[in-house]
Amino acid sequence: MRRLNIFLVIILAVFITTGCNASSSSSDDSEDSAADGAKTAVVITWDANREQGVNQAGGGYRVSYSLTSTTHSIAPVNVPWVSGSTAPTSTILNLAAGTYYVSVTAYSALNPTGSLLSSETTVTVP
Repeated sequence: MRRLNIFLVIILAVFITTGCNASSSSSDDSEDSAADGAKTAVVITWDANREQGVNQAGGGYRVSYSLTSTTHSIAPVNVPWVSGSTAPTSTILNLAAGTYYVSVTAYSALNPTGSLLSSETTVTVP
């Protein structure tokens, strides 16, 4: 069986929008469950992977983040392909104040565990 190798070079761009609070009662929010209080909406964007498998059913990206470098202890946010020529290349994380380490990986139906994580980007939420 031929395995699809996904090589992903991702550039993360982070935009912080202040004043957006997330409800801690929703289980679908992308947030650190240990953090309480006001949340800030942080938009994470990356360059699209042009591999066919990423941009069709069963493909997409996972955004991993944590309060510690290289240890992504918070459940990754799934950003699946839905339709069109490419999978989405952004997501919003609702984060409490602190410094977060963010990486992205691409996956496909042939490689569900995904590519190697991108380089980490540091996000500081005031």
